[in-house]
Amino acid sequence: MTRLSLLSLVIILNVAGKSFAQQKYTITYENFSFYIFDSTGNPVKTKWDKKITTQLVINDQQSYYYTVFNGNKPIEPGKVLGKNFLPHTNYVHLQNKILVSQFGDKYRVREPIIDFRWQLLPGKKIVAGFECKMAYCTYQGDSLVASYSEKLPVLFGPNTYTGLPGTILETDHYRKENVYRTTALKVENTANPIVEPKDGKLISWEQWKKIIANKRSDNGVIRVVRW
Repeated sequence: MTRLSLLSLVIILNVAGKSFAQQKYTITYENFSFYIFDSTGNPVKTKWDKKITTQLVINDQQSYYYTVFNGNKPIEPGKVLGKNFLPHTNYVHLQNKILVSQFGDKYRVREPIIDFRWQLLPGKKIVAGFECKMAYCTYQGDSLVASYSEKLPVLFGPNTYTGLPGTILETDHYRKENVYRTTALKVENTANPIVEPKDGKLISWEQWKKIIANKRSDNGVIRVVRW
């Protein structure tokens, strides 16, 4: 590669990076689970569960993921995302490489962004009108397949999923006989302001697992996982 072509490539990458950093998106997802096998291990038709509507808001180097509707119940996050406490939310700051999750009765976990160790897969699919490439990983004993669009900002995704060369628009999370799917319905070129969540008692992920175990455990065995 000549010096001139190398310089041109660097300029293109810098411009693309700045362009993505300035773009703002709100992506609406639908979340549901279904069974892929019956109790004997035979494949069965999908059995749809209650659907939950969520949104991923991308604004510069930050993203905020929250529930919009749980069934028919609307949830109001506020005009500045992250300013008010809202359980089951995830905030990501790429430049600072942090993930902040809010849980339960005003608890907050702040930690480095998770490394999912993605493996890129062949094949493509269309999600919410965007051509997506695919990737795979195993995490906490489960299997995860993600579809991501390189036409959208890199590294962002729903829940705590990050780290791919585009925004994740769909995930299939396999756990035993169940599949938990998060799939994008629409992508809008707009976004509310985002700030890092500060409300809630700051604890570690291990502390949160103990809190949940104390609340739920009825036989001394419980598995607490991320989504």
